[in-house]
Amino acid sequence: LHFFAKSTIFSSRFNNFILHKLNLIPIYRKIDDEANMGKNVDSFIKGYEILENSGAFLIFPEGVSIGKRVLEKIKTGAARIGLEAESKNKYLQNIE
Repeated sequence: LHFFAKSTIFSSRFNNFILHKLNLIPIYRKIDDEANMGKNVDSFIKGYEILENSGAFLIFPEGVSIGKRVLEKIKTGAARIGLEAESKNKYLQNIE
C-alpha cells in the first residue's frame, strides 16, 4: 500500500528518506507552494505505475486529512491518476 501525502512533510533529507521507505509519495499542493505544482507529474507517474502493477494507494480526495466532520471540496488528483492509468492501458486495468 502506498500513500500520497503533502510535500511539506518531505522537507528534510532524513524525512524524505524515511517517508519514501514507508511508501509515501509527495503531492505538491497549490496552498503550500504553487511554483512546485509541476513536480506532481512524477508523483502521478508513480501512481500510474502502482495501479498498473495491481497495487493500491491511499489519497485523501479532499486534499486534507484533518478530522473535521464536514465534506470539503473534493480535489481531482485521485480520479486523474486512475483515469490516466486506465487510458494508458486501453481501459483493461479494471481500476475501482
